[in-house]
Amino acid sequence: MSSPIPPIPPASFYPAGPLPLTPSTPPPEGTPASIDTPHKHVASNVPFSSINGFFQQDAYIYAARELEGKYVFTSPESFIWEHFPDSSAGQAPSVSSSLLTQVANTKLERDMYTPLISALRPLLKNLCRPSDMNTSDSANPDSAYILDQLVKPDISMYSDQQPSNGNLCRACDMECFLELKTDPQDNPFADAGTLEKESARARDSRGQIITYLNAIQASQYRTHVFSVIIVKNNCQLLRLTRSGIEVTSSFDYTSTSFLSTFLWRFSHATPQTRGIDTTYELVHRDDARAAREILDAVGRALWQVPVQDRSFYVSAPFTRSHHYPVGRGTRCFVAVDSVTNQKCLLKDTWRVVGYHPEDEVYTRLHGHGVRNIAHIVAASDVGEQSCGTYPLAWHIPSGGLREHQHYRIVLDVAGVEHRDVSAGNIVIVPNGDGTLRAILIDWELAKFQEEGAARAYERTGTRQFMSARLCTDSPPTRTLGDDIESFVLVLLWLATAYGPGNMTPESRAFTLKIFDDPGAVSKTNMLMGGDGPVRRLLLESPHFEDVLSQLLEGFKYRYLTPRRNATAEMKRDLAERVAALEDHRWVTQVLRDALTSEEWAATMDPGTPQKVAVLERPPKKRKSDLPEYQHVFEKKRKQGGERGPDGDGTGADDVFASTT
Repeated sequence: MSSPIPPIPPASFYPAGPLPLTPSTPPPEGTPASIDTPHKHVASNVPFSSINGFFQQDAYIYAARELEGKYVFTSPESFIWEHFPDSSAGQAPSVSSSLLTQVANTKLERDMYTPLISALRPLLKNLCRPSDMNTSDSANPDSAYILDQLVKPDISMYSDQQPSNGNLCRACDMECFLELKTDPQDNPFADAGTLEKESARARDSRGQIITYLNAIQASQYRTHVFSVIIVKNNCQLLRLTRSGIEVTSSFDYTSTSFLSTFLWRFSHATPQTRGIDTTYELVHRDDARAAREILDAVGRALWQVPVQDRSFYVSAPFTRSHHYPVGRGTRCFVAVDSVTNQKCLLKDTWRVVGYHPEDEVYTRLHGHGVRNIAHIVAASDVGEQSCGTYPLAWHIPSGGLREHQHYRIVLDVAGVEHRDVSAGNIVIVPNGDGTLRAILIDWELAKFQEEGAARAYERTGTRQFMSARLCTDSPPTRTLGDDIESFVLVLLWLATAYGPGNMTPESRAFTLKIFDDPGAVSKTNMLMGGDGPVRRLLLESPHFEDVLSQLLEGFKYRYLTPRRNATAEMKRDLAERVAALEDHRWVTQVLRDALTSEEWAATMDPGTPQKVAVLERPPKKRKSDLPEYQHVFEKKRKQGGERGPDGDGTGADDVFASTT
């Protein structure tokens, strides 16, 4: 993970009159109506899946697909006035029109950098030294947040603070960036019709920008991130939030003042306006010594964070689900109360508006005597930090975007359905007698039993551990059995990644990749394989293997339907087996039987990360071709069926067929 970024000092303000903006043509009516692709959310991709870089899918294609239908469209004039209404910075200085024209007429992208930096230099007071701005050939080694893709924006802007490290390109310090293109085919957005251009090159450009924006957001404490894309003489301004990306209509930067106005106001704006979350207050290295000792943070960055009417010290988070571009962006920290020095767990997240704040869910659970959950120390929204609402004139996707509110809850540990079971939501904590226990955290997507209606247009949960049937293109209504299946998938994933055994690194990589596949086919086949996938793990503990085998053998029946030649008794037996999986009792009994076994107790092992091979990527003919072919082939396979272990496309007996 990149080094934390300290709060950026406020920029100076310069008194002056209002700054006029050149009017622009508003975006065409009806634009958002065509943006109706459902969002396929792969939350928490990096912590559970990106192990030693074994991905095959191109990061830009992946990023572009993950943010389909997540764009809000507006004019550059409206964009600037919405985000930089304070005109105290005064009139932007003149920019060399000859240099801008030279940039627009350049045929090679690398020849655009120097004249553009020279032209923009007068606008960037308080930001950058020109020698630091050209980062086009300096990949940031600490920026692999999406499919191990390192970032290297063409032009990067930094504040005048001390650099966090010696890299020329530093996502952890970056304030804003410009990405340049010379070919109009690389333009990622259209001004009319479908906002997201459908060509492969346009898609790759979108994915590239998303990857860069996300690297800044993932390595800093941010509320939003700005960027600029230039294609020949056309320019667009962008802003990433936890709800989506705002995009302006294109404008000619050689003949309008929008680019200079944006950069001038950006360079003079407060840190909060530029997107820095200043509620993270960097603690001087000589202060809070007791907290540093407790957190083992001596010599490392320490932050003081407010929650409700209290404050807590935190160092680096122990989760990484904030690596995903949009969504809740949850960070969990081991924290220390600034007054009592009590050790606790602080969760910083962007909660989805419309769901219960997590402290309400905990209160409900404790009222019903639920075990293995934490108690609340403090909880509150973080000021007015929210996103997902826009001015009326702005064009949003037809399905709308989720509204998020920044929120923090502190817990006293380092009918409700959980709805998001994953490896990162199960925390091992010590008891007072030296033993350990596991608690389930992250209840913010929980649904009370009396709330029957769906509250969001997107499915919820961490994709790697969502039940296979919820990963289909048209998922059924979520049931309790889906959450129970998620527990089984978490256990299987942990056994693969951490369980001592004789599995080869290559086989382990292929097995872990099953959890990452966005569709339902691979995960369904794994569940339908019964004890086969477990035996292939070659675990050292036969008792652990037996438990996993029993669980998978049971859950395969969720994905079978009777064939025509099945008898009434077979159909009745299948229905009973499926019904048993909609209740905790069967799974609980399997686990209890295992825990009471003396052999099981004798083989307890905390587990260590196992070796995972890097799956070789085939040589690329060009940036987009091969991953796109893989995508098309996968789609055809889904349409035509995929053969299971027994060769008939089901992976089970001949009297049953797969339900997906």
